[in-house]
Amino acid sequence: MSLHGWIILDKPLGITSAHGVAKVKRLMRAAGLKKPKVGHGGTLDPLATGVLPIALGEATKLTGRMLNGDKSYDFTIAFGTATETDDAEGSVTATSSARPTLAEIAAVLPRFTGSIEQQPPAYSALKVDGERAYKRARAGETVDLAMRAVTVHDLRVVEAPSLPPLPSTLRNQRPIGAEARGGTVDDDAGAVGPCLRRGDDGFVREHGGAAGRSSSFGVGAGAAASLSSTSPSSSSSSSPLRRQGPMGAEARGGAMDGGGGAVDPCLRRGDGLGGHRGEGTRGAATSGANVAAAADEDGLDSITLSARVTKGTYIRSLARDIAEALGTVGHVAMLRRTVCGPFPLETAITLDNLEDAAKTRGLGSVLLPMTAGLDDIPALSVTPEEAHRLKHGQGLFGRPEPDGSYIAMDENTPVALISLSAGEGRIDRGFNF
Repeated sequence: MSLHGWIILDKPLGITSAHGVAKVKRLMRAAGLKKPKVGHGGTLDPLATGVLPIALGEATKLTGRMLNGDKSYDFTIAFGTATETDDAEGSVTATSSARPTLAEIAAVLPRFTGSIEQQPPAYSALKVDGERAYKRARAGETVDLAMRAVTVHDLRVVEAPSLPPLPSTLRNQRPIGAEARGGTVDDDAGAVGPCLRRGDDGFVREHGGAAGRSSSFGVGAGAAASLSSTSPSSSSSSSPLRRQGPMGAEARGGAMDGGGGAVDPCLRRGDGLGGHRGEGTRGAATSGANVAAAADEDGLDSITLSARVTKGTYIRSLARDIAEALGTVGHVAMLRRTVCGPFPLETAITLDNLEDAAKTRGLGSVLLPMTAGLDDIPALSVTPEEAHRLKHGQGLFGRPEPDGSYIAMDENTPVALISLSAGEGRIDRGFNF
C-alpha cells in the first residue's frame, strides 16, 4: 500500500510543525507503511495554529511550492508590552501606557501594505554565520538581522460581529469542547464567559442577546481604509479567533471571551475589534457605526488583523512595527494561519479527528490528491508513449499548447511537472507511481 497526497492539518497550539509531521508518520506506520515519506509545506511556531500542509509520498516533491506560495494569517497584537521574541513566549523587554484608537490603527495600515521592508525577529530560524538566529539569541548574543523586502497583499481589521456564530467549517470538523482538551475556551454544554452561552445550534450568544452585524476597516494594496457593515457569514478570516482568544490568553492558560463578551469586569471587547475600557452594552446588537464610535472613545488594548503575505514575511515583525508606528509597543498574542498556498482552513482537520479517521476509515479517507497542491498549474494530457518518455527523462516535442508550466497527466495519473517552450516540453519534476 502507498499513499500520495496531502493531509491538511489544523495544527493546535503548543506543538511544533515537526511534531505534526511525526504524528502523521506514526499513523502511516500503524497502517502498514514501513518507511513513509512525509514532509510539510511551511513551518508554524508552537504558539501558532492553523493550516499546515503535510505531504505524503510523491507529494513531498511539491513542498517547495508551498514554501514559496502566499500565506494568510489572522493575528492579535497586544499593545503595551514588547517581548524579546515579539510574541507571548518571550520575556518582557519594554512597556508603554499608550493605547491606539481604532481610527489610528486604520490610518496606519496602508503604511504596511504593498512592498515593505522589515527586520526579522532575533528569535527566528534564519541563519547567522551558519547558525540559527534563535540559538544565538538564546545564548545571550545580540542578533541584528538585516532588513528584507516582503509584500503584504492585504491587511485589514478582522470582521467579527458582536455575537458571532462559529464558522461552519469548525462546527463540522470539531465537536464543541474538543479544543478545550488542547487548551482553549468552552465546554460542551455551554458557558464561555460570564454573560455568554453556547446554544444547541452551536452559536455563541449573550444572555438574551441577538446576533448583530459586523464592522471592519479593510486595507487592500493601495486602498484607503473604509468602514462597512456586513453579515456575519461574509467574514471567513474572523472565525478562528473566537476560539483561540485574544491577547495571549491561550498561551497563559487563562480564560478567554467568546469574541464579544467580557474578559474581566472592566475590560470589554468591542465587536471583536479589540479590547477597550468601558461598560459596554450587554444583550444587544451593535451597528458598525456605533462600534467605531465606541472603540474610538478609548484606546485599544489589542486588535486582531488579517494579512495575506508573500514568502518570508514575519507576522511578529509586522505586529511589532505596527505597534511602534502607533506610538506604543506590542507583540503577537495570537497567530493563526488561515491559508497556505492553495489550501484554506476549510480543508484542514484537527489532530483528534485525524486520529479518529485513521482508526475508523483509514488515512486515505482524509487524503487530498497530490494535484490539489497544483491548482494553479493546468493539466496537460499525454499519451502512454509520451508518459513513457517523460518517466525516462526525455522531453516532449510538437505540442501545440502555449508556453508555460503544466502538469503532465496520463489519464488520472500525474507524470511530471514540465515547462513548455515553442512546443518542446522540459521536465521540471518527475513523479514515480
